[in-house]
Amino acid sequence: MEGPDLGAFSFGLDDLAEAFASLSMFPIFEIAHYILMCQAVRSDSGGLTLSRKHPLANWVCCMLMCSAGGFISSLLLGLPLIGPLSKTPNVLLASAIWYVVFYAPFDAFHKVVTFPPILMLVYCVKELHRSHTILGGVLKARKVYSSGIIVQICIGIVHGAGSGFMLNFQRLVRGKWSPETNQILHPTVVLKECLISAILFTTGVLPINQDQLLLLTGIVMVIVKVTLTLTNVSDPFKPIENVLCMPIFGKVEAMAAEKKKKE
Repeated sequence: MEGPDLGAFSFGLDDLAEAFASLSMFPIFEIAHYILMCQAVRSDSGGLTLSRKHPLANWVCCMLMCSAGGFISSLLLGLPLIGPLSKTPNVLLASAIWYVVFYAPFDAFHKVVTFPPILMLVYCVKELHRSHTILGGVLKARKVYSSGIIVQICIGIVHGAGSGFMLNFQRLVRGKWSPETNQILHPTVVLKECLISAILFTTGVLPINQDQLLLLTGIVMVIVKVTLTLTNVSDPFKPIENVLCMPIFGKVEAMAAEKKKKE
C-alpha cells in the first residue's frame, strides 16, 4: 500500500503560498482594515461625539488610522509624508467606509459589522492583511537601507502595528492627549506579533521561502486573533516574558522593591 505523496503535498503548499503572496490587498482586504480602523476611532472615548460636532476632524482621525503605517514609515525613512494620500482609490474607499461607519441610516452598518460572526470574519481578513503589510514594510525599508536589518525590522513593525502608534496622535487631533497610553510603554499582542514576524522576514532564519513564511505568518496571526477573541487569554506572550525578564532584567526584584516602597 502506497503512502501519501509528500511531493504533491509540498507542490500544493508552494502553489498556495505563491497564490497568497500574489493576492491584491485592494479592495477586499483593505475594506476589512478600514472598517476596523474606523471602528477603533468610533469606540475610542469621544469618537462618536466628535463625528457629530466636528466631522472633518473625525475624517482626519480615521484617515490617520487607516494609513498609519504609511505615514509613520514615510516620516522615519525621509520619504514624502503625504505619500499615503497619493493612492486616490484607497483614500476614496477609506472615506466611504468612514461615512457608513459613522453616518449610515439607523446605524445599520455599525450594527452589521459588530455582529460577532461577521466581526470575526473581518478580524481574520485583517490579520491576513497585516501579514502582507509587515512584509511590505520590510521590503520598503530594504530599498532605502539594503543592509539595515534594524531599520527593516522597525519599518515592518510600523507597517503592521502602525495604528497603535498613531492612536495618541489622532487623539491629539481630537483635543485629547494621553501620553501614558502608548505601545512602547504597554506593548500589545499585535506589536509583539509584528516584531517576531518582521525579524523572521528580515533575517530569513527559517528554512522556508518568503512566500511560505508570509502564508505561515498570516495563518498564525489568524489563529492567535481567533483564540484571544474566544477565550479569556489576554496575552499569550506574558508567561515567556516573565520567565525571561527575571534573570535578564531583575523584574521580580524590581517589583518587590517597588511594593516595599509603597508599603
